[in-house]
Amino acid sequence: MTRKHPPRAGALLLALAMPLLGMSASPATAAPAAADKQPRIETVLDVSGSMAEDDAGGQTRLAAAKSAVGGLLDGTPDGTAMGLRVYGAQYAGADVGPGCKDTQLLAPVEPMDATTKAAAKAEIEKLKAVGMTPIGHSLKAAAADLGDTGARRIILVSDGEDTCAPPPPARSPASSRAPGSIS
Repeated sequence: MTRKHPPRAGALLLALAMPLLGMSASPATAAPAAADKQPRIETVLDVSGSMAEDDAGGQTRLAAAKSAVGGLLDGTPDGTAMGLRVYGAQYAGADVGPGCKDTQLLAPVEPMDATTKAAAKAEIEKLKAVGMTPIGHSLKAAAADLGDTGARRIILVSDGEDTCAPPPPARSPASSRAPGSIS
């Protein structure tokens, strides 16, 4: 199922999020200074059918997203625990049963180095935009991938809304800052 979505500024939002995570756009090789205080991070990448459409820059939305996630990986300091999850990458049909469960962990949340970054980027390059947009299901899976202790972050790179179900309700600001919460 392909939905028409207006172009989104996903790459821009990703670029704006990088400084908040203590990352730069330039390659980094030094391990985080306070590794025990660094958040565990999972990037969730939209590979749904709408990502095959052109964005405002003349490339496909997926090409722009791949570039943004590749830049994020390049700018992630070695030793940062980061994983990569995708959705909409395998099931191209119209049946919401399998389409709304189409999410895969491409790279587990573990300390990144040059080898794991290169492997993640190689996996990203293989992706084709084919499926539905199960954002809520994918975010729940990402939260499970990150575990339930310590600082955790999820970076969502998407062009649209969940085509499977409404996302989970937002928590209050007080509860979202509670120890062990994901932001």
